[in-house]
Amino acid sequence: MNAHNEKKLTKEGDYFDPYIDHVKERLSECLPSRTYLLKEIVIEEVWDFIPDGEKRSLDRKVSHLVSMRQLPLIPVLGKHEFPKRYQLI
Repeated sequence: MNAHNEKKLTKEGDYFDPYIDHVKERLSECLPSRTYLLKEIVIEEVWDFIPDGEKRSLDRKVSHLVSMRQLPLIPVLGKHEFPKRYQLI
């Protein structure tokens, strides 16, 4: 496993994902009235560094966390289903 995507086991037994942690940190800079693509929430330097397969995995994880109400985002319908769009609650 590469150093940039290493996952750590927490006390509760859940895996910590550094990209999800980055998304959570970046949400404090989002405006509630604006719609965001995931790549707009993640800073460009990090997004460009993430391999394509991990970008898709991150998108699925964020979508799941939003559906479980574990991130302060709501899905926003666009013209197409993908890429997913989100708005801050």
